[in-house]
Amino acid sequence: MQAKGLHRLEEVSQGRLTRRRSVRIEEDKKEDSAHIKQEEEEVLLVRGAQQKPPFLKMEKDNVMHVKEKSVLKCEDASPSEANGNSTEGAQPDNLIAPLSDSDEAMSDSPDPDEAHKDTDSEDADFGKCRSVKKPKVSHGGKKTFACSVCGQSFTRKGSLKIHTRTHTGEKPFVCSDCGQRFSTTGNLKIHMRRHTGEKPFTCTICGRASSTKQNLISHTRIHSGEKPLSCSICDQKFSHQVNLKRHTRTHSGEKAFACLVCSQRFTRRGSLKIHARTHTGEKPSSCSICDQRFTTKGYLKIHMRTHSGEKPFTCSFCIQAFATKQNLISHTRTHTGEKPFSCSICGQHFARKDSLTKHTMTHTGEKRFPCSVCGQRFTRKDRVRKHVCLGVRSGGQ
Repeated sequence: MQAKGLHRLEEVSQGRLTRRRSVRIEEDKKEDSAHIKQEEEEVLLVRGAQQKPPFLKMEKDNVMHVKEKSVLKCEDASPSEANGNSTEGAQPDNLIAPLSDSDEAMSDSPDPDEAHKDTDSEDADFGKCRSVKKPKVSHGGKKTFACSVCGQSFTRKGSLKIHTRTHTGEKPFVCSDCGQRFSTTGNLKIHMRRHTGEKPFTCTICGRASSTKQNLISHTRIHSGEKPLSCSICDQKFSHQVNLKRHTRTHSGEKAFACLVCSQRFTRRGSLKIHARTHTGEKPSSCSICDQRFTTKGYLKIHMRTHSGEKPFTCSFCIQAFATKQNLISHTRTHTGEKPFSCSICGQHFARKDSLTKHTMTHTGEKRFPCSVCGQRFTRKDRVRKHVCLGVRSGGQ
């Protein structure tokens, strides 16, 4: 009995020793597994920071909700259970500890090889995104695309291509209605609004519609009184770029627009267009009361004051009123004595330009005004009227 008791005690001690060894083995396994996971996590984090910017991270792992997982407690097992002969109350091979966000992401791919495969696939997806959303601006906003003709630089290759057309004169975009050509699709689109009458930009103050956004901005300055553009020579301010450009020519004396008939040059395209009508005889503006026709709307507006009696310009010296600003200026010189127009032949001065023109004819002998009845020519238009009256009287007698 005593021998059997000693034997039994030895077996129990042996079982307890075996059980303790198995627990230690499992704890070593868990510790090794934790170290491996930590190392894999650090590798993936470093690789992800190097290869993927934060705004292109794949959302697969980020959308998973982190679930709390309980710790499975280790209980003493019998030697037979430690040897794997029983499954009831057995300790699992891998103890699961509470997971952090990074551990949760790692739990989907515990195998290092699989983790690398997922990373490679994400990198491939990232490459696709980068190719689709390829930035058009050079890195750092630098102007890396330079024109080989004038040296002007651009941040985009497309902008350089459009700019090059200013040198080559290329205009690849054609209006389907009038055949006019343009260097960009944007200019063609704006031009098409002339045919369609489309004016998508409306003033919030007066409701006036404009065909372009720039025209609306320029129009708005009429209400605000803003004049952000100034002349670099005399500091005079302007609300529109075209007005500043036109004013600058008064300093430079540049006359970029030449008449094809008489070669007379002008500082403004509009002035050339009006001048051309003296050759063609075109008078597109007509009076609605007397049907008299004029070359410009300005002349028609002045003419309409002869019917309405309107005289909006008043002299500050004698309160005499005039229908045109030019007549007021000429009249003011009778008070100031100013005579800015001088004859290049005799040096005589005049207050009005038309007076100088009439005087010059006395030197040249030019007679620009013919009589419609007999053909006799005169230096002054008023003398033609007097001559016609005499001819009518003599003919009546």
